[in-house]
Amino acid sequence: MALTKVTYSMIEGTYVNALDFGVSTSSADNAAAFQAAIDYCLDNSKTLFLPSGDYTVLSTLYINGTRASGNQ
Repeated sequence: MALTKVTYSMIEGTYVNALDFGVSTSSADNAAAFQAAIDYCLDNSKTLFLPSGDYTVLSTLYINGTRASGNQ
């Protein structure tokens, strides 16, 4: 098995990037990918990083207790 992508989300104190869960500015609906990222952050006490961009979300996201950060 070849390593195709490096992620630092398993290192203590690092952010989890929403893009690592399939969130994309070109997607018609990012709800499932965002929810997967949010759930991962809740389960692992991580902060979710949202890169700048416009994202389409067509359903309700449950984010209670998740920390989020982003840039402009």
